[in-house]
Amino acid sequence: MKKSWVSVEDSEQELWAKKYLIKKQSDVTRSPEGTVAARSWKPGETATQFLMRLDNMPYKEESEVALLRKVKAAWKQQLINKSKRKRVVGISLKASNQLRVLAKAENKTQSSTLENLILGNYKKLKITEEDARRKIEKLKDKINKLEETNQMQLGANFMLMSKLDSNKVVKELADYKKSLEKIRNMTSSIEKEIDRLSLEGINENEPPQTE
Repeated sequence: MKKSWVSVEDSEQELWAKKYLIKKQSDVTRSPEGTVAARSWKPGETATQFLMRLDNMPYKEESEVALLRKVKAAWKQQLINKSKRKRVVGISLKASNQLRVLAKAENKTQSSTLENLILGNYKKLKITEEDARRKIEKLKDKINKLEETNQMQLGANFMLMSKLDSNKVVKELADYKKSLEKIRNMTSSIEKEIDRLSLEGINENEPPQTE
């Protein structure tokens, strides 16, 4: 099977084809191609999937062939227009000489070699950025887990401290009760001694009884 000019993995082509087919659908009453786009483009099917399905069909209606021919020609023109949109970039003489050597070694034009170098390094940079972003997310997850563990540990420590403090309070209260009981006993003994001394004083001051 011949290689199709349509690629379902080409996001740029998908975006362009979608806009093109939607425009064709709006022309449904004025062109047979619009009728094909409106009738055959299935819901949930991407633009490039639809075009590839039509392109791979062994038998096509005349309107389907016409639609594919127009879409293919329009896409080719899109690529030509894109290739014309170039910028002039100034580089040093040393870099220019090295670029010439690289282009000759790869059997490519200097422009194509330079573009491949830029796009290749940009792709590596994007991959590096993605790796860095993933590593940052993993570190954030670790930090969050550590914070959760720390909060749980703080809660456990607080409960332990509360328990220890409660035990200390209970012990101090028991000691206080013992001290209070001791004071009460001492007070009771003193009161008894005072009563005894008072009675002895009264007896000494009483006049002797006569018969």
